[in-house]
Amino acid sequence: MQNKDYTQLSLEALQAEEKKIKKELTIRAFFIGMLIGIIIFSVVRNGFRIFPMLIPTILIFMISRNSQKLKFNLHEVRKEMGTNNKS
Repeated sequence: MQNKDYTQLSLEALQAEEKKIKKELTIRAFFIGMLIGIIIFSVVRNGFRIFPMLIPTILIFMISRNSQKLKFNLHEVRKEMGTNNKS
């Protein structure tokens, strides 16, 4: 996700951006949950093996790392919305 200059956006645009980021975070949380379910199913079905767990674990790591950037952007949007409301 690219870094945007949130100071130049109107309140309506900031609200739309907040909604978009929250939707993206929800989708990512769903995929992380699904991957954790795949890992649990794999362990129950086949026992503890490294390879079937490796790919979902790497995907979980990548998704969560990118989600941290989205959470930071959401914080920035909310901070800017707070300054817009006070003006």
